[in-house]
Amino acid sequence: MIAGGLLEPPVPGRTGYGITPEFIQLATARVVEPLPRARARKLLADASSLADRINAEDVSNPLAIDALVVFGDYMSRSHRLDELGIGVVVAARAPSLRTRFGRMQPKAEGAEAIRAAFRDLSSFVRVRLATDRTTLPRPFSVVYDVNAT
Repeated sequence: MIAGGLLEPPVPGRTGYGITPEFIQLATARVVEPLPRARARKLLADASSLADRINAEDVSNPLAIDALVVFGDYMSRSHRLDELGIGVVVAARAPSLRTRFGRMQPKAEGAEAIRAAFRDLSSFVRVRLATDRTTLPRPFSVVYDVNAT
């Protein structure tokens, strides 16, 4: 445990081993059943609906969603996944689709709002925002493309 960085060796003046932040993180980790693939498919459908809703309704966000890609565990043949990696490809919202009145969010705020909305789908979802899908982890599969709908 010392070599793994979980405990600190005893030192003069202190009895026993010292606990590291890594030990605390491991000790407080939440243990859950893996995500079944069928539930992951449903989450991806929900993510696509969310992307449509953000693009149509969130006109104060300067970013729009061009595509969603799934990567990571989902690309394996496993029926039970540890996490669901979703890449959200964003671009500047077209001027004709921006809010006419009111305040436009800063880009950083808009990006965080998109990230939070996708994270809220499930604790299994891991979100990566990108402006170009080629920068996302490979292999991946496109599950939503605004230009294809």
